[in-house]
Parts: sequence; C-alpha cells; structure tokens
Amino acid sequence: MQKPSGNTIGGGVEMKKNSKHSTKRNTKKRSNTNLFYVALYSSLGIVAIVGGIVTANNIQRSREPLDMSVRQNATQQNSIDHTLSTDFTDTQIPLDDITAFGAANTPMPNSPDAEEQTTATQSSPQETPAPAAEASVFVAFTDNEKMDWPVIGQVVMDYSPTQAIFDVTLEQYRTNHSISIAAPVGTQVRATTAGKVTDVFTDFRNGTTVVLDNGNGWSTTYSQLQEHVLVSVGDIIPRGHVIGGVGEPTMFRILLGGHLDFSVARNDNSVNPMTVLVALD
Repeated sequence: MQKPSGNTIGGGVEMKKNSKHSTKRNTKKRSNTNLFYVALYSSLGIVAIVGGIVTANNIQRSREPLDMSVRQNATQQNSIDHTLSTDFTDTQIPLDDITAFGAANTPMPNSPDAEEQTTATQSSPQETPAPAAEASVFVAFTDNEKMDWPVIGQVVMDYSPTQAIFDVTLEQYRTNHSISIAAPVGTQVRATTAGKVTDVFTDFRNGTTVVLDNGNGWSTTYSQLQEHVLVSVGDIIPRGHVIGGVGEPTMFRILLGGHLDFSVARNDNSVNPMTVLVALD
C-alpha cells in the first residue's frame, strides 16, 4: 500500500488554511456591510427626526402672528365697544341745545303739563282720513246726450260707410267708418264721455288704439295714438280724461299728417260721430 507523498499532505494543509482565510474574509465583509446599513438607517432616522422638529417649529412660528393678530383685533374691538358705550352713556345734551331744536315748548316727563297733554290726546284721538275710493261705476251715455270732441281740429277725412270716398294716401276710393281729425303729434286726446277701457292694442294700419265701453250699448274708439297711452284695460275714466297723445300716422294714413281717427258704435253698429259730437262754434 502506497503512502501519500509529502506534497499531497502539504497541499491538503495549505488548502485548509486558504479555506479558513477565505471564510474569515467573507465574515468580515458581511460584518462591514451590516455596519454600513445600520449607519445608513440611523442617519435616515436622525434626518427624519430633525426634519419633523424643524417642521413643527415652522408651524408654531406661522401660528404666532395669526394669534397675535386675533388678539390685537379683539383688543381693538373691546376698546371701540368701551368708547361707544362711554360716549352714549356719559354724554349729556345741554338744555340750551334741546331748546334750539324746538323742544322748549315740550313738557318734561312726569310734569303736570305732560300729564294734561297725555290725557287730552287719549280722550280725543286723531281721526285718520279714509282713502279715496276708486271709481267702480260710471254714468252711462244716453241717446239724448252729446259727446265732447276728443281733439279740436279740422276733419280731414269724412265718415262714409256706404259710399266710397278718395283716400289720398292709398290713392284709391274706399268706404270709411270713422272721422280723421287733424291735430299736431303729441296733442292730448280726451275721452268724449265717461266709460270703461275694454281694449288697448296696436296694429300696422291704425297704430295704437283704445276702445271704451260708454254704457247702454255705446262704444268709442280712438286710433293713431302714441305708443304709450295713459289708460289700461279695466280702467273706468270720466268724461274729459286724457287717454294719450296723437301719434305719428301709420303708412296707411301718412299723407293726412298728424291726426286722430275717431269712431262711434251703438250695439256694434257704426254711427256717424258727427251726429253725437257737440257742435263747434
């Protein structure tokens, strides 16, 4: 049996030594690595703690001016309240100043004159005038009455319901159920007799129109008025009440100039206005 050579034994010993050295080096490296991570985490922890402390200090500093401002405002408000209370409580108006404002003849409270005045006021209360009642009815127009003229002027187009007459604006012959009374634009138009406003409207032919129910089947119509009239549907108005003003004539009446178209009806049948209007001198 062959003995191992010296080189073999020496080589084995050498390998064992190298293995031990390698293990020590690895252990030392792992130890150094662990120390590195411990130091790193410790540093991060310290940084986080310091950052938290700094942030808390900054928040506290930012609150201090706000708290100081609130305290200052409260102090100023208390000072103002105290000043106002002192002014209104302690200030007294001299008697001469009261007299200057007309209080010289006013009896002082609890004086005999004041008691007499109070007794007189209670025994004879002041009467309050009743508000004027709005008209709810009107005197109806009758067959034997005459109407006032709505405006004073020349009749520039006659009433002609059955026979055609010449229309200068349309340049043609036509019948006409109203009269056209010349008047400057803006002339006041008055109710010919008392009545109730039943309609207010505007169209392209007659312009703005107001219709009155005058009672007993009578009605009157006022056309070619200004846009803004002075009455509304439902109003009850007396004779002579201003309805509105003469307006600019529409294109269908423009050559007549400023004028009022006025018509009368009885039980919805056209009536010649000239037969019911008072005669002019």
